[in-house]
Amino acid sequence: MRKTLLLLTLLIPTLAIEAATVYISDALTVPLRRGPSNQHKIIHAGLPSGMALEVLGEDKAAGFTHVRTPNGTEGWVPTQYLVDQP
Repeated sequence: MRKTLLLLTLLIPTLAIEAATVYISDALTVPLRRGPSNQHKIIHAGLPSGMALEVLGEDKAAGFTHVRTPNGTEGWVPTQYLVDQP
């Protein structure tokens, strides 16, 4: 078991995490959810297009990105609604 953990530790690269900024696309207002799925509670009914969000993480399998709004609220939005420019 220890050999397996050591091997996994050596094989998994350390990620340098830098805060990136993304924006809500012009498509519509996007709900901010408590977790990375449509089943999670909505904590903000509609983030407007053009709003800057700080990226905190991403669940690629679920298709959601963990973000922080300018007022400090953290939540998850569908990644498909995020773009690199306002």
